[in-house]
Amino acid sequence: MKRRVTLTDIAKVVGVSHVTVSLALRNHPSISEATKERVRATAKQLGYRPDPALTSLIYHRYTSHQPRYQATLAWINAWEDREYTRTMYGLHLKGAQRKAQQMGYQLEDFWLYEKGMTERRFSSILRARRIQGLLLPSMPKAHTWLNLPWKHFSAIAFGYSHEPLFHLVTNNQYQIARLAVEKLHALGYRKIGLLSSRDYEERTEHLTTAGYTIEASLHGLKPLVLSLIKHITEPGQMDKVLAWIDRKKPDVLLSPFNRINHLLEDASVRVPQDIALALISRPPVLPQIAGVDHRSEILGETAVERLVGQINQNELGLPAYPLRTLLNGSWCDGPSCPPRQ
Repeated sequence: MKRRVTLTDIAKVVGVSHVTVSLALRNHPSISEATKERVRATAKQLGYRPDPALTSLIYHRYTSHQPRYQATLAWINAWEDREYTRTMYGLHLKGAQRKAQQMGYQLEDFWLYEKGMTERRFSSILRARRIQGLLLPSMPKAHTWLNLPWKHFSAIAFGYSHEPLFHLVTNNQYQIARLAVEKLHALGYRKIGLLSSRDYEERTEHLTTAGYTIEASLHGLKPLVLSLIKHITEPGQMDKVLAWIDRKKPDVLLSPFNRINHLLEDASVRVPQDIALALISRPPVLPQIAGVDHRSEILGETAVERLVGQINQNELGLPAYPLRTLLNGSWCDGPSCPPRQ
């Protein structure tokens, strides 16, 4: 039986220590690119394959102890309002920072609207600091294109708003919409209105509307959908919402807009007396509103785990077959949506 090629075998051929070989194969930033290339070429020539049992042991040791600093990961903020991602996606960032620290990485926030910042300068900064791993939170608009030399980086995106296509982690919008309709139906609601927008639908690949429509039809309910052309906070949009509510008379409103309760209150529409309310993405800071918890911190943790995995496997550049990791949501009851008699 042919003996398994070991790190020591590779080290002898290259003329380095087995520790250097291990770090090089994991693309550690402390090892020069020239050494990494020599190690990889030798490993391929000798037919090296990782030992699954040893890999499992290393992983156990790695996760059982506080790891030393490995490298820096970049959180790419592409919103003109710098605080927006910290507000809307703050739980993603919190979970990502916690997991990065557990795995020995530092997560640093980079803002693309920093004075004098260009995509070329940003790329130069990342490469000068040997930052390989990039986390891409949701972009301001669907199909947002980031023009970076991707062959030098490993990247994980949140959601569907990015181009080119990356491996991504996201909430299971289809399951979330179906879960919301299922729970609302169980609470006794029969006229479930979906209030959304064209931009939201494009940024979620229309999966929310699809899940809502399918689940409504399975319960014999007529879909009631209002898709705003502009954001609900734009002038005149709330007037359209009120007119639609008056015309269609839904008994509960399902929406991704976290400020909808305040907008309804400003319009003298009482929740739940005049209309019940549930959120497709219900943040923990709104316990009075029923809806679906997206488990955003877990999504942030998952993104870092996937990104570090790519770095360790030296997966650089755009993937030939982008993979999606979907996280299901969980329903949360709230006073805004009481059971109907």
